[in-house]
Amino acid sequence: MFTYLNRPEMAVNFHTVIANIRAQLVLFEANTVGGAGLADKWDEFIRAYLQEVARYSQTYVSDRISQATFYYVRTFPANAQQVYLALADIAADIPTMQFPGYPLT
Repeated sequence: MFTYLNRPEMAVNFHTVIANIRAQLVLFEANTVGGAGLADKWDEFIRAYLQEVARYSQTYVSDRISQATFYYVRTFPANAQQVYLALADIAADIPTMQFPGYPLT
């Protein structure tokens, strides 16, 4: 998912959707009593939400790699090196699991 979303054309689409939601909230603020601050809340929410999804995804993949390593290396010792290398390749991608323009801070 992250590889897909970080392709340049998909990143543009992703940011367009976020900007369009914000634009609708600005209109809502201007035309609704009590709507002040919604666009700012959206900015705050979307950043925190996307960072949390990225963190969760990174942790989830890391945990599954640990489980797979534990299981396969012990269960299939003849293939341990091959499995370890394949899982290491996946693990190397974990830091890139971020949404475009929303790095983990």
